[in-house]
Amino acid sequence: MRSPFRIRSQVRDLDNDQTRIERIRAVLKAVQEDYNREAEGLSTRIQSAQDTAAFLSGSEGPNFGTESRHSERLAEAERNLVRGFERLKEIETITERLRSLEDQLPSAGDPYSQTTRTTA
Repeated sequence: MRSPFRIRSQVRDLDNDQTRIERIRAVLKAVQEDYNREAEGLSTRIQSAQDTAAFLSGSEGPNFGTESRHSERLAEAERNLVRGFERLKEIETITERLRSLEDQLPSAGDPYSQTTRTTA
């Protein structure tokens, strides 16, 4: 009589584990690429806000304080710069954590390098 409990071969387990790990790596890579694209676009917008702020600061005339529209645009450019730099820092923190996660994954050649596996 055949035993009701059967396990898969170790080779099949290894193949399945490798496939799963590679799927995780692919997702981590895709997410990192998304963040990199966001950071590139944000850097471009930050540069534009810096240019605007520099122009507005340089065009301060004797009536600067009385021209509320001018000072409002400068204040908005400054707020955008602050928020832009904050977001870049957030992206940097997140991508560092993603890289750390990726580094913790087992190597492709040895998915059990951090575990003890016994064979029957």
